[in-house]
Amino acid sequence: MSVNIGFFGCESYDIQHYLSRVLCCLGKKVILLDGNRDGALKSSIPLPETFPEDEVFDYRGVDYAPVTADIDESYYDCVFFDLSQDMLETMEPGDIGDLFHTFILVSDLQTHHMNQMIQFIKSNLIDTSRIFLIIRDLSGNRKKRMIQRMTDLPADQIYYLQVDQTSERQRLSCQWNHVFSFRKIDVDLRSALQDILIKRCSIEENKEFKTAYKRAERGK
Repeated sequence: MSVNIGFFGCESYDIQHYLSRVLCCLGKKVILLDGNRDGALKSSIPLPETFPEDEVFDYRGVDYAPVTADIDESYYDCVFFDLSQDMLETMEPGDIGDLFHTFILVSDLQTHHMNQMIQFIKSNLIDTSRIFLIIRDLSGNRKKRMIQRMTDLPADQIYYLQVDQTSERQRLSCQWNHVFSFRKIDVDLRSALQDILIKRCSIEENKEFKTAYKRAERGK
């Protein structure tokens, strides 16, 4: 049975790429299903202009397809869904908890993004123990207590990423380069990636994992 992870919020395409590359290096079958109209994930995939719209594209061992594609999810070890608010609104509330093992919510400190995350968390659609929240572009630590109070999530389910120009360059590299490295990302993002892989993708923290992670971050 595949591990289904829903990504929701702003700018999560790089996180999906980093996680999927590590899983690929571990020999896992992964597909990125794109249900987001913002085009961020699609723009990071080097799709040929003539590639059929609802087909599966092999991106260096990781599959990509629009969420409308007809696929056999049982073929994959991990299925990543890039979700939009519109897509969530088409689902029955009871189905959301059944479809996804985990949600990775990504936001910066802009109020319209934060309010969207808070509304999702407070909606009671799924058990909050299955939610990881990643806050990007934090400057200092003053907002951490406020964010935890607003979301009411346990501290170990919230990851704070400080403003970091090197990590931003690595993120853009995902969109512009067919082969990309993420060796120089912020230590907090690295910690978040490893936590998600171990806690939510059933990956053991052993020598094989460490070797695969290093291969992936070099761009293998």
